[in-house]
Amino acid sequence: MTARIRQPSQVPRCQRCAEFGGRECARAQLELVITMSQRPAVRLLVVPFTAGTCHGSGQTFTCLEGPVPRLGTVQADSTHGPEFPGGEAQSAKYCTHVDWMERIALSPRAFRDFIRNAANSL
Repeated sequence: MTARIRQPSQVPRCQRCAEFGGRECARAQLELVITMSQRPAVRLLVVPFTAGTCHGSGQTFTCLEGPVPRLGTVQADSTHGPEFPGGEAQSAKYCTHVDWMERIALSPRAFRDFIRNAANSL
């Protein structure tokens, strides 16, 4: 791949001064997290660093459970795409991690306060 780099004087001023991200963007994203967390179908878990080491896979995963445990499944994200670990033992392991995180996570009110404080400090 070949790219031609223009001199700064050739780039329009509005593009040179455009801010990518920044404080206002970060603040808006944190406010959106608070708003989305208030939806009935959304549950966010914030585990504070003071809780200690979070043992697990080191990747995001979703446990899908229902009234019949054998029909539950896990979807784990990996560098090469989503994986669906098979077997009851593996599914149970992931769901045990979720149970553990739920026990040590901040309450919804506490994590919203935590996020609001972070947003206000920007």
